[in-house]
Amino acid sequence: DGVLAAERDPAVGRRIGRPWQGPAIVWKVLRKDARFAQFMGCMFLLGFGNIMVVPILVIVLRDQFSYGYLASIVLISTIPYLLMPLAVPMWARLLDRAHVVRFRAIHSWSFCGAAVCFLLGVVLHAPAMLVAGSLLLAVGYGGGSIAWNLGHVDFSPPAETSQYMATHVTLNGVRGLIAPLFAVAMYERLRAWNLDVRESASLVLVLAVVLAVAGAAGFVWLNKSMSAIATMKRSHV
Repeated sequence: DGVLAAERDPAVGRRIGRPWQGPAIVWKVLRKDARFAQFMGCMFLLGFGNIMVVPILVIVLRDQFSYGYLASIVLISTIPYLLMPLAVPMWARLLDRAHVVRFRAIHSWSFCGAAVCFLLGVVLHAPAMLVAGSLLLAVGYGGGSIAWNLGHVDFSPPAETSQYMATHVTLNGVRGLIAPLFAVAMYERLRAWNLDVRESASLVLVLAVVLAVAGAAGFVWLNKSMSAIATMKRSHV
């Protein structure tokens, strides 16, 4: 109710920037709120690694596993999105009782696990590991679908929720634009060095895993840091 009342305030409406002012709004939010900037940094690493995986899987399923469109669609899209709703209630209970940083410190490892499974599936040429990766991706998507829409509220003042969400969306768009291009460019470069499909894809996926784990570890660090500060403040009350 407080958020809705704040956003209906005419004074707030006058502070909402025009679309072309987006970069300035993002910079202002990140500069003002260091914790949210750190949170966005971890999100960027995790998300960049996650997004790198998909285009490489598309290539690998065709060129290494010789799968057709149907099998590729089932592994990359159907399994994760069909099973995603089953994971939502579990993650919703956690998000309801925890700050989004603590939530991400737990939830992010499902994406890391998925990336590791995909990597092992390519390295070992093991279709079962690809299926395991798709299942873990469904678990990750289930939590991400709710944290995406609500997480910024744990940081933003009521009158600035739109600006915080705009910052989140903008940075997601940036990594969504760059990560697939980077992954495919890296893969093509490795192929040009006479590495085969499996070797090239594996190296790209290794980097994706490293970035995803760095993001997840960043959330763990941020959660511990914020919890320690909160504990110190309570002890001085």
